[in-house]
Amino acid sequence: MSTERQLNFINHLDELRTRIIICLVTIVVLSIGAYTFSDTIIEFLTRPIKEMQSNVYFFSPYEAFLVKLKAAFFAGLIFSVPVIFTQVWLFVSPGLYRNEKRVMFPGAMIAFGLFLIGVAASYYWVWPFVLQFFLSFQSETLRPLISIKEYISACTGILISFGVIFNLPLVSAGLTKLGIVHHTFLRKQRRWVLVIIFIVAALITPPDVFTQILIAIPLIVLYELCIVISWFLRKK
Repeated sequence: MSTERQLNFINHLDELRTRIIICLVTIVVLSIGAYTFSDTIIEFLTRPIKEMQSNVYFFSPYEAFLVKLKAAFFAGLIFSVPVIFTQVWLFVSPGLYRNEKRVMFPGAMIAFGLFLIGVAASYYWVWPFVLQFFLSFQSETLRPLISIKEYISACTGILISFGVIFNLPLVSAGLTKLGIVHHTFLRKQRRWVLVIIFIVAALITPPDVFTQILIAIPLIVLYELCIVISWFLRKK
């Protein structure tokens, strides 16, 4: 590798480090600000469970404090998404052609919109359905006493996962336009993707088969949508 290429590579690494630091600082600052409203955030996140039973509980002296930190970090991460997308755009834009730059920033805003739609869909549809299913097993002998720590971890994990998942069609469209993927390639990899989907669903959900299947189904549907989008763009 020539000296000039080495310098360019080092410059790219320095810029990447700068972008990452900006994203991390933004998340930390917004999380600190969100801690002021942590009670409101927790009230919002626990609304689905409180509509089905009375309350959630904490079982150690420090658990409530840690839950407030986690709720503040969740809000800080959500509000940081536009900054993260902007930093990604600023990092890759120097290497793009003019027509690619024109669609990159609107694409980032669409990605943020899809992320919010995924979060909203999981909050208003998926998460209440999961709660309703598991709370239906209570009886005269079995009564739920739900830990706020476990509840917030499961809730925020599913909300963020669905926010990311809803961006798969946009990613597929971008990779297709760049000539990186083809709909025939996506079709051939379908069985391997199904295995990966169930592995991912097992990692991001509580250890129960029902929730994993519930997460896997939208992933499979979105992957099939990615194939259709890729086919349409190639045909066009």
